[in-house]
Amino acid sequence: MKAVIRTLFAISSFAAAHFALAGDPPPLPGGLGGLPSGLPSLPSGLGGSESKGFGEEEEQISWLSELNGFAEVRLGYRAGGATGYSEESLAEARVQIRTEKALGAALLDVSFDLLADGAVSDHGYDWETGRGVLDVRSLNLSFSPLDSVDVKLGRQVATWGVGDLVFINDLFPKDWNSFFLGRDVEYLKAPQDSVRLAFYNDIANVELLYSPRFESDRYIDGDRLAYWDTMSGGLTEESSPFAVQSPGDAFSADELHLRAQRMLGRYELAAYGYNGYWKSPAGMDYMTGESIFPELNVFGASVRGPLGKGLVSSEFGFYDSAEDPTGSDPFVRNDEFRFLLGYEQEIGNELTGSVQYYVERTRDYAASSAIADRDRDLVTVRLTKRLWQQTLTLSGFAFYSPSQNDHYARLSASWNASDEWRWDVGANLFGGDYSSFFGQFGGNDNIYLSLRRIF
Repeated sequence: MKAVIRTLFAISSFAAAHFALAGDPPPLPGGLGGLPSGLPSLPSGLGGSESKGFGEEEEQISWLSELNGFAEVRLGYRAGGATGYSEESLAEARVQIRTEKALGAALLDVSFDLLADGAVSDHGYDWETGRGVLDVRSLNLSFSPLDSVDVKLGRQVATWGVGDLVFINDLFPKDWNSFFLGRDVEYLKAPQDSVRLAFYNDIANVELLYSPRFESDRYIDGDRLAYWDTMSGGLTEESSPFAVQSPGDAFSADELHLRAQRMLGRYELAAYGYNGYWKSPAGMDYMTGESIFPELNVFGASVRGPLGKGLVSSEFGFYDSAEDPTGSDPFVRNDEFRFLLGYEQEIGNELTGSVQYYVERTRDYAASSAIADRDRDLVTVRLTKRLWQQTLTLSGFAFYSPSQNDHYARLSASWNASDEWRWDVGANLFGGDYSSFFGQFGGNDNIYLSLRRIF
């Protein structure tokens, strides 16, 4: 079945791309086909190559004027006491460049970051992890071969689901290092190379996203952030990231995402499917001792809509750990049920509050010796206050697990000093026993400060 889907994706995508690029560009509005009105005509014999050169220069200027983005300096200080790491959790200068360009009936979207990070010693470039001097966020071509069909080919960032920083059916890659280090929250979502097809009709809007190569999370591996290593019984150090085993090459280790979505009255309903691999290491090859990404299927649904004065949301997912269907393999993560219920409401003048309850239950718990609790639940609370005519935003987001008695707090203040300048300051604080999920990162408490110039 997956091979058939691959073939259909390839045929439809390349055919549609040819159709889009072959389309005639839209004509210029009247009066823009030559020199601006009111200018004197050129002397006889000078109206050929010189006119063409003027048009080329004008096109180059137009292309440059379409560039936008920002330049940013962000500094972070490690206050958690993890040994083996520098005190600077962040010391980076970043420039992001974004642009869009019409190519016939298609639209080219390009976004990339140039980065200099003084907090790391290895500056080698890695396309998949975004490490090094270049992180390509978007490089894709989108078009509509039919009125009811949209296509996007290339590198892109995707997001699904209704959770607020809690993900069930969103199986797109995440950058947990950026999230916990204090980078802008947009960097939590990592890019991936995919073909995305969207079909619109009166019954439901359907999206298919196919990645020919598995894209894992940018997970915590001990390189930038310490974690509790159960094997050694201590916190990892910067020089000892663990070894991982890739699930395979392109087209042999691929991923397929599916979403069907429609409105029912005022409520948004969605069903999800995923076929691929656990996004972060979820098992071990007992022969080599390397961490692995076992095969994973996910089936789920969500609903979101108004309730009282606010917005209610709920999401469910069943994680089918395909390499261990009976839960008898202690080296592979078991099946899980995951559920989320959330509510958001404006509770005061420019003050918004939200709360979520999340739980995951492990199937065949007795067969797994690597999991401390059969059930793990989580409560999140977010408060957001806007001041000074909405130029200052104060935000606090807290995670607390009653079952594991651990917590994680994200505190931030963002001030738009003008349309071009923005200041950010914040902190990431962890707590709990080292054997708990958030407690294992207890040595990584940090504070950060950034200044951004938007252009």
